[in-house]
Amino acid sequence: ADGLLKRLDDPAWTDDLYVLAAVAQSPRATTDILDRIARKDDPRLHQKLLGTKAALGKNQKGLAVMRLVARHPNVSQDTLGRLARSPDEYVISDVLANSKTPEAVLRDFGDRDSYLIDWGIAQNPKAPPELLHKRSSSKNEYTRSFVARNPNTPVVLLSSLARDASWIVRRDVTLHPGVPRALLEQLAQDSDQRVRLSAERELKKR
Repeated sequence: ADGLLKRLDDPAWTDDLYVLAAVAQSPRATTDILDRIARKDDPRLHQKLLGTKAALGKNQKGLAVMRLVARHPNVSQDTLGRLARSPDEYVISDVLANSKTPEAVLRDFGDRDSYLIDWGIAQNPKAPPELLHKRSSSKNEYTRSFVARNPNTPVVLLSSLARDASWIVRRDVTLHPGVPRALLEQLAQDSDQRVRLSAERELKKR
């Protein structure tokens, strides 16, 4: 952590996007270090990183620095609340997907019409059930699939999701930690082999 702080305090590196990305990915980055990065007002920190494989390092997808901060296990609720004001919806989506994000922040975005916002909420394992219920009928199949496997999704919703037109959604119902055995047995007879195999694997764990 001391070494990371030296990088942040060094004028030669403190505003370097790739150095900040590397710091934001380090398991030694503390809550305070992550908050210091989140407080920077450089708009480029909210944008996708471009560069060579060597420059991107472990961040081969080029995730924005603020997305890396939002995903870090040491990020604080206060920092997540600050990042929820990001101008970039990809950053906001990662904030909403983080289980540490306060429920009030999730509800603030509950009526926003955006698939990225929906994805964030639908992936948060502590999302309020009513917000998940709303997204269970989304036109976006990936939103519905995230709801199907979310542990906070009420079991009563799984029956309808198990009849979804998308095999991805039906498959993800089998991955819900509370899916009833009877529903798994039903999905083990599904018309899609990928769904059947997933249901059979889960049944063997029972």
